[in-house]
Amino acid sequence: MLMNMKELLEVANKYNFVVPAFNIGSGQILNAVIECCEKKQAPVILAIHPDELEFQGDSSVEMCKDLANKKKVPVAIHLDHGVNMEQVMRAIRCGFTSVIIDASSQSFEDNIKITKEVIKAAHPLGISVEAELGTIGDVKEDTGNREIGSK
Repeated sequence: MLMNMKELLEVANKYNFVVPAFNIGSGQILNAVIECCEKKQAPVILAIHPDELEFQGDSSVEMCKDLANKKKVPVAIHLDHGVNMEQVMRAIRCGFTSVIIDASSQSFEDNIKITKEVIKAAHPLGISVEAELGTIGDVKEDTGNREIGSK
């Protein structure tokens, strides 16, 4: 049963359980995840990154929607960290039920502005929106020569 993430997580919050999210990088992963969740009667979030969508093509979302609509477990199809309106709009056109706009590389003000644009486009269609408004930090590659255990 296809639904948006807001609806899915409201039930999870009410009954105090978690909903796993799996990155769907191929049809094999999709089938395995859906089969397992159906067997366990567990809801699931199918996360698809824009790079995965580019590689697999828009028809891969049709496979996700088809499987979700044939199952009794709740399924959300989530765009995983779209960085611009173009990626978000592609996901909306493809039938994603949830998106995250990650404009965290922009200024905070521009990030808020882009997030509001996404909300304006998505909410009237029943698509839930998540936003990456800050950063959790990053790990830069250490290129310095350092010997482990030496002083």
